[in-house]
Amino acid sequence: EPCESNGEAIGMSYFHFLQPILIYLQFYKNKITVTRLDNGKSITRMADPLFSSERMILADFTAAETLVRFCIGELVRKKMVSKPLSFVIQVIEGFEGGLSNVELRSYRDSAMFSGATRVGILWGSIPLETNEALEVISNQQVSAVKGMKVFR
Repeated sequence: EPCESNGEAIGMSYFHFLQPILIYLQFYKNKITVTRLDNGKSITRMADPLFSSERMILADFTAAETLVRFCIGELVRKKMVSKPLSFVIQVIEGFEGGLSNVELRSYRDSAMFSGATRVGILWGSIPLETNEALEVISNQQVSAVKGMKVFR
């Protein structure tokens, strides 16, 4: 019996290790806010080098990816970086008329190259509440009142 209970404890800690860290990214012109949804810690950084242009919020893929990785490194301990990451990305500005497939792909790819295994993308000028961001990650519907669309 001690072996069985010990095995259960190992199994539970292994399962906990596989649970993704839930990240909410808000993209603004040359600025991002990154929030860990499990503990509420948040960081906002201005881009240097700049990643936005006059026409697009995410115009320089590499600069944006570097900034996202830096912010995640600030919020996630190095020991935990190997855990899977799930992202909700919200484009807060520069989405007039919606986002093109090219823009959606660049946000998704940026997240994937930054370590995400799952990505939800939406646009709308009102930032999500924590429970709404969690709904996006868990494939539930976002409130239609917010006027947002979700792309996975």
